Amino acid sequence: MATEAQVLANRQNAQASTGPKTPEGKARSSQNRIAHGLTGRHIVLPGEDPAEFDNLLDALWTEHQPQTPTEEILVEEMAHARWKTLRMFRRGLHQTSDLDGLAKFERYEATARRAFYKALEELRRLRAARDRETAAQIKTVAARLQRPATIHPQNGSKPIPNPSVPAVTTTSTPFPAPLVPDKK
Repeated sequence: MATEAQVLANRQNAQASTGPKTPEGKARSSQNRIAHGLTGRHIVLPGEDPAEFDNLLDALWTEHQPQTPTEEILVEEMAHARWKTLRMFRRGLHQTSDLDGLAKFERYEATARRAFYKALEELRRLRAARDRETAAQIKTVAARLQRPATIHPQNGSKPIPNPSVPAVTTTSTPFPAPLVPDKK
């Protein structure tokens, strides 16, 4: 617990530290956390090619073809994790002789790799669940199609609805007229 004197001294010191005032100082200050680009929120750092990141994202998008917003997020997470791994190798962080630096590199690289595979596994899990749900729906529809909608009595009376098949009502809407360009 801080003493009253410490709290007062902290408040006085805080008044002197108000941060950058000029636009240049604010811009420089906003980049303080970008030392190596492995822990920040920035995806493409200054000096990196945004088109290269877009190519990576497009390749993953094409491969996985996300169908839902959640799947889109997971594919983007995979691209971000892979981009961080590529950044480490581009900057040569794996070639350090400093043991502490090498340990950090290995930790960051393992974190990025885990993030990639975690997103990939979650994407696969979601797809499998959706495939199971679709298969169950198809099975239900197929079962309904195999049962007759009406029962025809042998004695020639009117057909009666089959109670085990839900009634299907359709509304017929005419198709819109085809669009034909005006001939002038």
